[in-house]
Amino acid sequence: METIRAFAAVEIRPNREIVSLIEELKSLDVRVKTVEPNNMHLTIKFFGNIGKKEVGTISEGMKAFSDMAPFEISLSKVGAFPSRKRPKVIWIGVEKSEGLEELWRSMEEISAKAGIPADKREFSPHLTIGRVKGTRNPGELRDFIKAHEDDDFNARQIKEIKLKKSQLTPAGPVYSDIFTVVFRGGPPS
Repeated sequence: METIRAFAAVEIRPNREIVSLIEELKSLDVRVKTVEPNNMHLTIKFFGNIGKKEVGTISEGMKAFSDMAPFEISLSKVGAFPSRKRPKVIWIGVEKSEGLEELWRSMEEISAKAGIPADKREFSPHLTIGRVKGTRNPGELRDFIKAHEDDDFNARQIKEIKLKKSQLTPAGPVYSDIFTVVFRGGPPS
């Protein structure tokens, strides 16, 4: 049976400040693979490798999101997973909001109906901007994170969610849209 690597996400268009931050990260003497601006997204749920049946169940469940109202998220702070001391992923934080929490909870319910287990980790919304590929100059990377730990990247209006396919290639992931739902309910919150 053929499977695809899939996830649900909201796409985020990087503003000037985010593009500038990524350019600064690229200029450091560290081994980091930065995220292409057109690939920037906030993952709501990573499904892993799933088949056509699961794609159908998830897409069908996602249709209910059209009743959601658009909502706002705030982007601020730069940090790292698992920690600033041993960074593997460099990210911009996303402040949790009622709309975002509702979207995540609903996606977990849809996933369960598709037979996909709930995430063991707590939902930690973030925008990945880079993945560390080596240990060269770790101090320079820690200094970069510290210098931007209080940065504010402004709020964004979230108006849709997408089920996306991820194809891993030597040049980096290639994403394509499988299914999109536009939020049409009520006034924006």
